[in-house]
Amino acid sequence: METSNLSLQTQESRMRYASDKNEEKRARERRQNLLYLIHDYLRQEGFFETSEYLKKEAKLPMDIKVCDNIDLDSILACYSDYYLSKFNKLPKICKKIDNPASIHQENIGIRKEKCKKPSKRFDSNENQRDKKLGSPETNQDFELTIIPISDRMKKLQSNEVNDLYSGIAEGKFTRKLRPINDLYPMNSEWREIADTITNEIISSNLDVSWSDICGLENCKKLLQEALIYPIKYPEIFTGKFASWRGILLYGPPGTGKTMLAKAVATECQSTFFNITASSLISKWRGESEKYIRVLCDLAIYHSPSIIFIDEIDWTMSGDDDYSGKLSEPARRFRAEFLARLDGLISMEKDNVVLLTATNTPWHLDAALLRRLDKHIFVDLPNENARREILKYYTEPSLHGHKDFELVVVNTEYYSGSDMKKLCKEAWMAQMRIYVAARERESITNISQPPQLINSVTLLQEAQNVVLPTARHLANKYKEWQIKMKN
Repeated sequence: METSNLSLQTQESRMRYASDKNEEKRARERRQNLLYLIHDYLRQEGFFETSEYLKKEAKLPMDIKVCDNIDLDSILACYSDYYLSKFNKLPKICKKIDNPASIHQENIGIRKEKCKKPSKRFDSNENQRDKKLGSPETNQDFELTIIPISDRMKKLQSNEVNDLYSGIAEGKFTRKLRPINDLYPMNSEWREIADTITNEIISSNLDVSWSDICGLENCKKLLQEALIYPIKYPEIFTGKFASWRGILLYGPPGTGKTMLAKAVATECQSTFFNITASSLISKWRGESEKYIRVLCDLAIYHSPSIIFIDEIDWTMSGDDDYSGKLSEPARRFRAEFLARLDGLISMEKDNVVLLTATNTPWHLDAALLRRLDKHIFVDLPNENARREILKYYTEPSLHGHKDFELVVVNTEYYSGSDMKKLCKEAWMAQMRIYVAARERESITNISQPPQLINSVTLLQEAQNVVLPTARHLANKYKEWQIKMKN
């Protein structure tokens, strides 16, 4: 359920991003086409020197030209005909002015202001931060400026990070993605891959807070130390010891690992990449390695960033590479993935964290485990956590009942997902009684069905139907912990 909710949010984010991307693309093409039309018209009228200056200043590619049946004069004629048919008069394109010199200076100022004006899709504060970082002012549509990502992000001042976190704390901050025009040029192979990876960014609010998760207090505390404190108190993590860069959430299925990731995406307000196998794996030779490279570049570019990979064991499992059992594509993918992780870990000031989750940590590659420097065990809920879950789904009048506490004790080895299924089974049994009574019209005066479980007996009966799914794995995680310590 938790994974499906996260996937639904990802699909909604993809649809919104695709719509915005298409709108931006049409606007860019319209502006570019206008420049080509002007250039073509100047050449038709014999202004060859002026047309060459325009081509150099606008940096128009040489391999593009205006189509044979299109020119600026015909477009203006069509517009005049349309204006005449709609308003019964010809459009007034030009007008006479009193002071030509002042108008000329005004037009120059307007043109410079338009060049510096940020895109409407992005926050003006983000644009000002780019200026503080020392990025040159460029025409974002037709000019590519290559700037080393690590050098640029190293110039981020601590007070800017504090301003960012203060906006998060006040609930007023909505993170917007920066344009990637100065990272990858348009219509290039790398740009297409970057657009695909950008679709995996969770831009909407998942609305899951730490308080929504019952229990797991130690897990929540460790995640806050790794993801929130480095942004809030950057001066603490600038010495010999940096914050954790790779985090592994492991534990039985259904214990809340994905829910913790959703809380991280909500609370931290970082750029959150939700990466799955379909995001990186390609059937074409060498494509998967390119996707990994672009993912890491985008994470650094949009930092602070969190790369979340659920079920990390799909990337590499075991140490088969040392025995030669891995295929050549799998070995190349493994080498690129590990090398890029080393690069992310070494860039201490880029605020990029790899957050992973797995149900089978004993299947992970030893080299990958070394790079995930913090392992967090998401255990089965204890007695207090199970009690809180049952209280959430039951009537308050049952909470002090002796049989209620007996249900809490008897649900040992139940995961959080199992507890929810147990309560749902009891509620469905309660609904069957309600529906049967409604069918007999014996309680037609009741307009609303009960929303909470009102009988402990129903919970006890549901225990015979819903059994713990991870009981046989409980000891296996402890054995793996002991093995890792030794």
